[in-house]
Amino acid sequence: MAVRRYKRCVLNSILTGSGLHIFRLLCLPLLVGGGAAQIELTGEVGGTVTVPCPVVQHELEYLYFQKGTSFVNGYHSRGIKSFRRQKDTVYHHEEKTVEMQNLKVSDGGDYQCIFQYKDRTVAYKSMVRLSITANYSKPTLWVSSDCSSRCKVTCSSHGGYPSRKVQWNLAGNASSQWRHHVNESQDNNQETSLFNTSSTAFFNCSDYKMQSLSCTVGGFTSETKTICETKKSYPIAWIISGIAGCVFVFVILGIILCKCKKSSKKGKAVATTEPGEQLQMNGTSNVNNETSCV
Repeated sequence: MAVRRYKRCVLNSILTGSGLHIFRLLCLPLLVGGGAAQIELTGEVGGTVTVPCPVVQHELEYLYFQKGTSFVNGYHSRGIKSFRRQKDTVYHHEEKTVEMQNLKVSDGGDYQCIFQYKDRTVAYKSMVRLSITANYSKPTLWVSSDCSSRCKVTCSSHGGYPSRKVQWNLAGNASSQWRHHVNESQDNNQETSLFNTSSTAFFNCSDYKMQSLSCTVGGFTSETKTICETKKSYPIAWIISGIAGCVFVFVILGIILCKCKKSSKKGKAVATTEPGEQLQMNGTSNVNNETSCV
């Protein structure tokens, strides 16, 4: 089967007038000998990763590092003119490595190191799998201001890869106090392929038990916050002081009312005197009433 695909590739190269480099890049991988075990590498977005090709002899005829059938970078003893090297990649001939810089999410995937020694007629292939990651920001935990009966909490983090969900961290055995989760969302940036994730939940505070809460996204944990309000209790001294104050106010009001009543009775008592005196006394009584009861 491999020989048949190889012959078909050679025929297409001849019909399309492709050069020697195209022939070696596209057709040789179908007929290369066994290579080393697959190399697993991990790189971070914006960072650099160095890909080693398992070459054991120094004298190379060529070395091609490619993704599928797309040439990335490499070397040929007679020079490489037919291929365009991928941006942000550097081939180091002494180390037989390819350095990939300014990594993007799209750089992840399966690659091949295809090489041939000058004293051999067989090409060798080594598989490379590159995984790309990006650290999420430290999660932000927002707690609503009203946490009397239930508390709304939101955790959010951004700029990470691959996709990760929010993990809620509750102190002690408080899982029964969760009512439900809402608005679990993940937004993928079309330009960078990075994820923004958030989760909103409601916490049952009807039993007035204060709880410590935090959230984790992609290995990063937010600050711990305390949620739910406790029942307000007042010291005994405050209660006694309040009662004493009320009693004092009522005593003062009672004294004032008593004085007002006495002044009113005194005004009525002078009603049996002379008319002129009664007028004078009534005028005096009215003044006293106004003065005492204002």
